[in-house]
Amino acid sequence: MGVSKEALENGKRMQEIMGQYMSFVMLLMVPFYSLGSFLFFKDKKYNYAELLIINSYSFSSSIMIGIPLTIVYGYFPEYAFINLVNLILGVIIISRIYGQAFKVGFIEGFAKYLLTFIVAIITFSIFLIVVLVGYSIIAVVFELPNPFLPPKPVPVK
Repeated sequence: MGVSKEALENGKRMQEIMGQYMSFVMLLMVPFYSLGSFLFFKDKKYNYAELLIINSYSFSSSIMIGIPLTIVYGYFPEYAFINLVNLILGVIIISRIYGQAFKVGFIEGFAKYLLTFIVAIITFSIFLIVVLVGYSIIAVVFELPNPFLPPKPVPVK
């Protein structure tokens, strides 16, 4: 597909890092979800700090409800549908919390949650790209190790 082997390896490495630190990634996502909530629930007059609390609560509730399913999946990984059920249950819980917190119906809460999700993913991706490019530039300037670049070839004697 025109992608270099190094780029594929770097992508795989990033997926491993994201998977290993998924809890930290979810924690980092809360401000971006709050930004999306701020955009789509402007008429509710919540400030950004209140949206941080609402989104923290909704994510923690979703995670707490999903823990039993995650444990079951750990014992039965061949049943991939368990992850799908966990995802659907999480979306329903967050949509319900959005509906209650923002005093809207479930359908509107669900629709605005999906829009918030899209904004959060896009803004988080942009943030991540800026951080990684910034780190790579600093690593090159100060000759620091950079796990995002392929290793330099060793000269053959």
